[in-house]
Amino acid sequence: MAKRPETWEWAPGRWGLTGGKVYQHESFRNTIRRKTKQELGFVLLPEGLYQVKQLIIKDKQAFMFFFVAKSKGLKLTGKMIDYKWFNAKDLNKLPSNRFAEFFYKKMLTEFLEKDSKLLPINMVESLNYITLGDTTSYKDWFNGIINKNYDPNKIADFRKWKKNNLSSN
Repeated sequence: MAKRPETWEWAPGRWGLTGGKVYQHESFRNTIRRKTKQELGFVLLPEGLYQVKQLIIKDKQAFMFFFVAKSKGLKLTGKMIDYKWFNAKDLNKLPSNRFAEFFYKKMLTEFLEKDSKLLPINMVESLNYITLGDTTSYKDWFNGIINKNYDPNKIADFRKWKKNNLSSN
């Protein structure tokens, strides 16, 4: 977990996880690398997806993807003021009277105390549709969907196309 500076917009001065918004056309893997580099000063390498949470507050909602990553103990040079690897005992010491701490404490304690399984990172890896879009068969499939000439068989055609075209990468 990382300790936010007092000037941080969300949960200032508190312990939390690094995170942020995904840019358009950015993969989860690249988002994790970018955000951990900005916030910690070093890159975390994602191992897998632990959990997806939908957070609903008033008229806003966010989908949060929690990845497990590993790193060697590196020097903090990012925007955060401190970082620490927390175990269940450390988490229990966090106050629970603030939403951020309550949320992280509950979610991380579940992860540490249960036999949690990870969805491998390659199962949630992004496909670069910009690159894929350069092929004729992809354009035909995509145009059929956009032009509402939707045919459920085209889904099967796309899966076959994807298998043939992505297996060489």
